[in-house]
Amino acid sequence: MKKKFFIIIFIFSLLLVMLGGCATFEKADLSGLRVVAVVSVVADRKIDMSDFKGLGAMVSKLSQSKDFKLDDVVNQIRNDVFEEYAPYLPFELMKERDVLNNEIYRNFYNEMGIDAKRLSYTTPKGYQIILMNKKNHAKLFEAFPEAGGLMYLRADYKLSKTKGGLLGGEAKVLSRYHITVVDRTGKKVLERTNWAVSDGIIKFAFGGIMDAKQIMPLVIMSSAKAAETTKNWIQREMGE
Repeated sequence: MKKKFFIIIFIFSLLLVMLGGCATFEKADLSGLRVVAVVSVVADRKIDMSDFKGLGAMVSKLSQSKDFKLDDVVNQIRNDVFEEYAPYLPFELMKERDVLNNEIYRNFYNEMGIDAKRLSYTTPKGYQIILMNKKNHAKLFEAFPEAGGLMYLRADYKLSKTKGGLLGGEAKVLSRYHITVVDRTGKKVLERTNWAVSDGIIKFAFGGIMDAKQIMPLVIMSSAKAAETTKNWIQREMGE
């Protein structure tokens, strides 16, 4: 019975990946923004391990491991948005230096949220961890009066069990890339998530899980696939 359950879950995950993701947007709304500031680029080091029971301590340990580095992932996301996405977007991206060198942005303090420093996020150099809420949006639009919208980019990960038994099993890494753009009213005029699953697997033993060195290759692999899916979607949906 358990084997059938894992097979169903895995097939469902594959279907999500084959579909590419889900999106909510109106191109006319995006065109009206004219200029958008990229204010957040993050990757979450805390992997979703909900398929595995009682591993809260392992999740925390993995996210803090010096071997679990997502710097290359966030730098690639940042490069993609300015170099690959920008020519196809129906609005202009504010120059990165104008965002990162803005005094309000450099000293940003999140309103109505937990201390951002406590989050397990990796960011490119110069970027702040900014939570999405109305008060933060108001502060950012004050900092960037010429911007009609704000863009948030985030990558996170899930360890999806594909095979399980009494002594252990196998798992793949599911990467999720999220793009959100909000306008000056706080409306999400673009909300897109793309999925991709690693080709490789990790084998685990009952009562334990892999370390960062084992999981990193699958994270990098699935991240690259999600990035490619996102780029293709942007070019297809946003291009003329």
